[in-house]
Amino acid sequence: MKSKLLILLFVLLSTAATIAQTNIFPATGSVGIGTVTPDSSAALAILSSTKGILIPKITKTQRDAIFSPAVGLLIYQKNSVPGFYYYSGSAWVAVTPSSWNTKGNAGTNADSNFIGTTDAQALAFRVNNQKAGYIDYYSSKANTGFGYQSLLNNKTGTGNTANGLRALYFNTKGISNTASGASSLYFNTTGNGNTANSYTALYSNTSGASNVANGDNALYSNTTGGANTASGELALYSNTTGLSNVASGYYALYANTEGNYNTALGYGADVNFSNQVNSMALGYQTQADTSNTVRIGDGSITSIGGQVGWTNFSDGRIKKNIKENVPGLAFIKLLKPVTYNFDLTKEYELRGQKYTADWEGKHDIEKINFTGFVAQDVDAAAKKINYDFSGVDKRGKIMGFRYSEFVVPLVKAV
Repeated sequence: MKSKLLILLFVLLSTAATIAQTNIFPATGSVGIGTVTPDSSAALAILSSTKGILIPKITKTQRDAIFSPAVGLLIYQKNSVPGFYYYSGSAWVAVTPSSWNTKGNAGTNADSNFIGTTDAQALAFRVNNQKAGYIDYYSSKANTGFGYQSLLNNKTGTGNTANGLRALYFNTKGISNTASGASSLYFNTTGNGNTANSYTALYSNTSGASNVANGDNALYSNTTGGANTASGELALYSNTTGLSNVASGYYALYANTEGNYNTALGYGADVNFSNQVNSMALGYQTQADTSNTVRIGDGSITSIGGQVGWTNFSDGRIKKNIKENVPGLAFIKLLKPVTYNFDLTKEYELRGQKYTADWEGKHDIEKINFTGFVAQDVDAAAKKINYDFSGVDKRGKIMGFRYSEFVVPLVKAV
């Protein structure tokens, strides 16, 4: 009896050792841990509300030393870039969020660690499930948009950059545009090469090209005008089909709508008509009141000068129809030298300008007792002897003189 018991014990121990060594489970069916009813789709079902599964923790060196790892083999790597890794059949691949940490990463490789897509699709960013960013680089598009609904309607446009709420919102075909600021270049559809920096800059532009707008509402109304540069809030605000204008300063060239090749530098520097051409206004509230004119300073300026006198082109090679027919003493004797004071308020009225706030010294020019002529008197004197005198400038809203041209009839008189 004793010998039979020993034989039975030996068989049981041998069977247990064999099972422990090979971990044999049933060939069919499911095994459950923590449950007597494992799911039929699982070979192994583990249920617990207080414990987890512990995967082998090894170093990167130990991981790489595993001989012929099976596809799908899972380990937890302790060093280098820690985290769970599985073997794909050709390489170990990270599967845990720790492979790219939102609080910073270390040991990264720019060739293999990145944020983006690996197919020919754009990378989109969303906040509260609303489109907030867009990077597109496939074929030749290369568009970048950051901000709610920026570049929302872009179809075939390429090389565009939009930063801000609804920047380049309606762009469909326009290329190489840059919009930085809420609703900047908002209505642009086919315009190319535009740059808008600030809130609603180039807001209405649709097909205008090569414009630059820096400042809130700069070039706001521009639709088809091209090659304009506006720097300052409301600069070139009203411009629509105007070309190659330059405005720098708050409200500069505000009145221009269709005029071309105008330049305004200074707060409120402007032209007088909407379609003026080749005018220049330099200085605060300076107004160029007709085409092909240059105006420097507003009505309060009391001195303009420099080290040398103004040079006029007088090269004989650019003159034609030269005649020695300048009247002398007959013209000079008709002139009426006078003294006078300027009326600044009346000047603003004649120019059609709004009278802005006063400042210390604004009306100092009215205190100066000037010596000169009255333009209407000189013009009448010239007409009396049929002399077409170029010294009287009647082209603007306010008549003026070129005093240097009085030298010629004076010389003739002598």
